[in-house]
Amino acid sequence: MGDFVLTTIGFNYKIRKLSLFGERRFVWINVFGVLAVASSLSITFIGFPRQIIRNYRRKNTEGIEPCLIYAAVSSYFFWTVYAWMKPDFFLGTAQTFGLLFALILLIQQFVYRKSR
Repeated sequence: MGDFVLTTIGFNYKIRKLSLFGERRFVWINVFGVLAVASSLSITFIGFPRQIIRNYRRKNTEGIEPCLIYAAVSSYFFWTVYAWMKPDFFLGTAQTFGLLFALILLIQQFVYRKSR
């Protein structure tokens, strides 16, 4: 069992091969990590921008429950803080983008509510 270094965007991770179902546990951890980040980014970059653009064109946030926006902001905030404190580059990246888009929705909620 040897170690190897995984290099991603300026970060070096020393990965030790561990046994789960043989010698490939680290492969499965990385595969599921990449899939989790990809699914999170797809929600972030497909769902949120479409809603933000729709809100901007209509100049209102009608049809979006405010509690949903508050929950998204708080969830993305805590996951972002957790990821960067851990530190987990992949999780942190995905959650930071989600937090930014959720904050834009929150700002739209306040701006367009006042203009009614």
